[in-house]
Amino acid sequence: MPIRKARRDEWYKVRNFCTNTFLWGDYIEQVWDSWTESGSLLAYEHDKEILGICNVVIYGTESWIEGIRVKPAARRRHIGISLLYAAEQAATQKGATHGRSGIESSNMASLQMYNTAKYRTEQVWHMYTCDAQPHNIQTLVYAAPKHTWPPRYVDSWMWLIPHHNMESGNILHLQDGPTFVLAESKRFKNTLMVTIHNNVQCNNNNTIQYISDLAYRNNQTIQIFSTTKLNHTLLHKHDSTISIVVKKFP
Repeated sequence: MPIRKARRDEWYKVRNFCTNTFLWGDYIEQVWDSWTESGSLLAYEHDKEILGICNVVIYGTESWIEGIRVKPAARRRHIGISLLYAAEQAATQKGATHGRSGIESSNMASLQMYNTAKYRTEQVWHMYTCDAQPHNIQTLVYAAPKHTWPPRYVDSWMWLIPHHNMESGNILHLQDGPTFVLAESKRFKNTLMVTIHNNVQCNNNNTIQYISDLAYRNNQTIQIFSTTKLNHTLLHKHDSTISIVVKKFP
């Protein structure tokens, strides 16, 4: 199989099919250096030409598979699924027992590829961007008790399990508000990623205003993720939802 680890100096080889993948562009250039330096980025090469890439991150017994891109002229040659299987093999060699990925729900080609590889949809998430504005929130902010923590939270577009040694102040709630998790993205500069966990019927208004104010003071842009639909004037609905797919490795 012509799959190997990508190198940092090879960005120019993939730029043409990793830049305008979606209507809003793509994020691969922002993470290329960190992915290649960590040795987690796989490249499918044929005749000295890179035709596809895929990144795999292992944390404990789980793996996160992401960033599968295939050159348009090389599609329908099973390159994407070959990269997916290679990522699974790399993950199992390091002790992972499960693989997960996040896919825009409108991306039917990718969903079909993962379905062929025996992944199942675990959850569907709603993604929002949010205006960063100053607000005077007259309410207290509390550390959220563990029983209200979400099963997963989003950090740098990976859906992770909350852990006991997370920094103090990262899992919070306001009076009468939902639990929310703050993650300052290590991959995307000046981006605050927020997971809102509506585990009970509650009011999101003050929470979203608090997040908006926090990002404003820190000069950050905001991405908000939730398993339930949110409604607030500060929110801008993303074009689609995100399907989280999972597979237990043999």
